[in-house]
Amino acid sequence: MANNLKKITSAYLHFLKNSISSETEYRASFIFKNIASLLWTLGGFFLINVIFSQTASVGGWNKTEVILLYISFSLAVDAFHLLLRDNLTKFSDL
Repeated sequence: MANNLKKITSAYLHFLKNSISSETEYRASFIFKNIASLLWTLGGFFLINVIFSQTASVGGWNKTEVILLYISFSLAVDAFHLLLRDNLTKFSDL
């Protein structure tokens, strides 16, 4: 069991190293991707503010709960992109 966990941890660390080196290979692309991600995040917060400027809750969710849900979703998507997106397409080669 511990040996399997060690192998899985090693694979994820290799994936992380590969993703970071791939993302930072071209500085301009890295900067533009981060700017685009920031704009999408700000757009999401703007949309949440527009919706909750008209109502106090949506489906029983208040503004704070929706913001926390949006942050959780954004972090999960970013973690997927950082760790797995590029690596899954190259998995057979790795």
